[in-house]
Amino acid sequence: LRHAPMDLRADREVAMAAVRQNARALKHLAGGLDADRGVLLEAVKQRGEVLAEFPAHARADREIVLEAVRQDGRALRHADDQLLGDHGFVQEAVGRHEGAFWHTSDIFRRDRQVCAKVVLGCRERGASTV
Repeated sequence: LRHAPMDLRADREVAMAAVRQNARALKHLAGGLDADRGVLLEAVKQRGEVLAEFPAHARADREIVLEAVRQDGRALRHADDQLLGDHGFVQEAVGRHEGAFWHTSDIFRRDRQVCAKVVLGCRERGASTV
């Protein structure tokens, strides 16, 4: 995609196919597609850690961040501070991937409901450790 003509790099269909193949293709998109919600959502489905490279509005988007966390728990560290302070959001995030637990605040790591969500999530996925 890096060497593709600008009109192809600005084509949404091409962009979606590119990020499905390699989430890092985002940096080669044109025409504002690197900020397109659908394209960003598709990218985090492939590689959650690309959330770190997203614009602020996308790191504050609950659905995008939760999808990134489902793919890679470490992605939570790149979420917007407002989301990171939301108890319900943190519970949902650690329920999707127990690895997200280590990227929550100390307050949430001591919270019974958050801890219970991690344990239940591990049990559902058959994980042996947290």
